[in-house]
Formats: sequence, C-alpha cells, structure tokens
Amino acid sequence: MSIPRLSGVAAACLLVGLTTGCSQAPRTSEVVVEPPSDPPSAGEAPAGQDDATSTATSGSTERSVTTASDGTTLATGDQASFVMPSGNIQCVMRAASVVCQISEKDFDPGQDDLDPQALGACDTGSADAVTVLAGARATWGCTSETIRGQAALDLGGWWAGEGVGDTEEVDGADLAVLTYDSSLQVGSMLCRSSFTDVTCRDLDSSHGFTLAREAYSTG
Repeated sequence: MSIPRLSGVAAACLLVGLTTGCSQAPRTSEVVVEPPSDPPSAGEAPAGQDDATSTATSGSTERSVTTASDGTTLATGDQASFVMPSGNIQCVMRAASVVCQISEKDFDPGQDDLDPQALGACDTGSADAVTVLAGARATWGCTSETIRGQAALDLGGWWAGEGVGDTEEVDGADLAVLTYDSSLQVGSMLCRSSFTDVTCRDLDSSHGFTLAREAYSTG
C-alpha cells in the first residue's frame, strides 16, 4: 500500500489558518484538516489519570486539559500550540495533525522529504516547517510568516498555566511553553519536549518527526 503524501506547505497553511504568506495555495484535491466535533477517543485520558480537569469553552468547541498517569498533558479542543523553551521551535497541534516551524537550523532538509508538488519557490534551503498528518509520513515545506503567535494563551496556548506547562512573555504576548521532559497530546498526536529536540508523532500510524537546531529525522 502506498503511503499518502500531502503537500507540506498546504498542510502548514491549513493547520495554522494562514491564508497568505505560504509558498503555494492548497489545491482543491488536498485534504483539509477540520477540528474534531467531538473529543477524539485517542485524546481521552487513560485509567489512572489525575482527577483534576480544567475545562473551558471557545466558541462552540469545548476545551479540557487532564493529566495522564505518566505525566502527559492531554488537551481536547480545536488546537493546542506551544513554543519550545529555547524559543527556536514553535508547533501547532490538532487532533490529526502537527506542524512545527524552526527559526534557526544548521541543516537543509533532504530532497526526498520535500513534496515536489508543494515546492513552488520553496527549496531545501528555505524549508522551515515540518508537518505530519494522520496516516501520512512527515514532509517539509515553507511558510513566510512565523506561527509563534498561535501559542498565545488566548489562542492555541490556552492549555498552559495553573501547574500545567509553562508560559513566557515574548514581544508583549504570553505564550505557552512545552517544558523539557514533558509531553502534550491532542487526539492521536503526541509531542514530547527534551533538552535536545522535540519529537511529534501520530500514535495510530507511528509516522512523525524529531526536530532540533542541529538535525532532524522523519518516519
């Protein structure tokens, strides 16, 4: 069975809601990732989770945060976004997708990790965002504007605070930070922060990526 390959650029645009600044507009045949109408089963807390639950409502989407027995933060809602403590990587998570953008890197992604149909003016030197969608291998693409603002506490960073995650003020905005040695799960997507990198993967398919300033890997 062939593994579906989706436009990394189009996916990044859809994930973070960018309508301008992307190197290629999504084609009508490409998959649009919609926020879940009901909390996904993969995002439900397993037995032994902390009894404390934080719940909020954004528009028609109910948001909740619980802590699993292994310490993983489980977020249910339209999205959950964060920046790494280094400030060099920012990510937007949805129930079936993750995109992470890196500001400074010491490598160029391999040509095989770029979707030729998504390149446009994007090349291996300018690719700055890696995306994994449910059931598809991770791919690289380009954006021309930062997604860091999505981690603001009044946007995708809503999950952080009150003993969960951390926050940091950047350019006058309070952003959610995924502290080192901690994990955040939304739907089937899990991201783990470490001192050396961030690893995000789809728990259902095991596809994902590891990203750091020095290097990356996809699978």
